[in-house]
Amino acid sequence: MTIPSAEGFLPAASCLPCTAEEERAAVDALTREADANVKDGDLRYLISQSWWTNWQSYVGLLSYGENDTDIPLQPASRPGEIDNRKLVLEETSSGSEDTELQRTLREGEDYTLVPQDVWRKLYDWYKGGPEISRKVICEDPTSRRYIVDVYPLHLTLIDERDNSARTIKLSRKAKVSELYRLVCSLLSVEQSKVHIWDHYQKLKNKKLTNRNETLEEAQLLMDQEILLEVSADDIWSSDHCTRSTSNELALLPLEPTTSSFSIAGGPNFSNGYSSGIGSSLSQDNSLNPLVKDIEDGYSNFSNGTKDDIHGLTGLHNLGNTCFMNSAIQSLVHTPPLVEYFLKEYTQEINTENPLGLQ
Repeated sequence: MTIPSAEGFLPAASCLPCTAEEERAAVDALTREADANVKDGDLRYLISQSWWTNWQSYVGLLSYGENDTDIPLQPASRPGEIDNRKLVLEETSSGSEDTELQRTLREGEDYTLVPQDVWRKLYDWYKGGPEISRKVICEDPTSRRYIVDVYPLHLTLIDERDNSARTIKLSRKAKVSELYRLVCSLLSVEQSKVHIWDHYQKLKNKKLTNRNETLEEAQLLMDQEILLEVSADDIWSSDHCTRSTSNELALLPLEPTTSSFSIAGGPNFSNGYSSGIGSSLSQDNSLNPLVKDIEDGYSNFSNGTKDDIHGLTGLHNLGNTCFMNSAIQSLVHTPPLVEYFLKEYTQEINTENPLGLQ
């Protein structure tokens, strides 16, 4: 026996005896419970936005004209199997926390985030996949701000001893100490005999010595190299060459305006009110998607209470600055330029410039 749906036919065994209203009520209750009890280490699951919108329409949460995308709605039809294949790279479509996502995804347009119990319930009803999960991280226990690290930091680890390379993945919010532990565990070396360098553009730009700072604060970038230096009888290879000037022209990241209880997911988001699953239950149980700006790898959700708005300062508050940000990051990782601006460059300023110095 098969059941007609918006996207083909579902095997009868895949459909539990639930009405659309029962599905909506179950997802609503599970979402509220998950958001009320969110904690560090919880999982959020990605679901294709097109499938999610069809499901919202099926259970009566959307009608024609209510969504702000061009996705065609099928209000009276039951969705087919969950299809997340367009979210992942082909070679990693098996599904897990390590699933590699397409790099251009936007929350609210390409995917939505749901709690683990919601995913399980939807999977029981509809099957499909692949399964894509990401961890919840408590960024600020005081304000109960959480992020979902949808795009973990990918770093290429170069072992200086044999020039071998491997890719490692860590949250941008992970401490440098966690990076040391992971690297030493992978290569079976003692932490006391190891230095890890920021190896951007294949230069020893900066040794990662402050183990209490996050990888984000250390200004490590997606897909860049880091270099493993291992001492031999307490002798370091860097002691025999000129070390690059430390990067002191750091761009201090200013947090965008977010609410006091947020969860993150997709390249960096901030938003007003959401119940916790990105494009899901809003305060009036509408489960309507929220449109978010993407910046650098997270998505936020809130309990509805907004913090005070910060001043208009920093790259996060400006639009269309990704190219400028990329250029500045490249400049501050170029040792000759760093050294130039740390020294007496002011003596080269033309004080007689008729256009002025302002």
